[in-house]
Amino acid sequence: MCKAFEEVRNESFSRGMQQGMQQKEISNIKTLMESMNWSAQNAMEALRIPAEDQPKYAEMLSV
Repeated sequence: MCKAFEEVRNESFSRGMQQGMQQKEISNIKTLMESMNWSAQNAMEALRIPAEDQPKYAEMLSV
């Protein structure tokens, strides 16, 4: 029982960390777009966001 709780806790922690990192990336993209007058694509390239992740972030920006 204790091991199952630990696994759930670790998974929740990992998910929370991932969501926090994604929100920080979105914030960084928006900052570059506003301060440098760049497109989302240019901002993501400057931040070296992998090409396979860029559509996910583009979708998050449009919400």
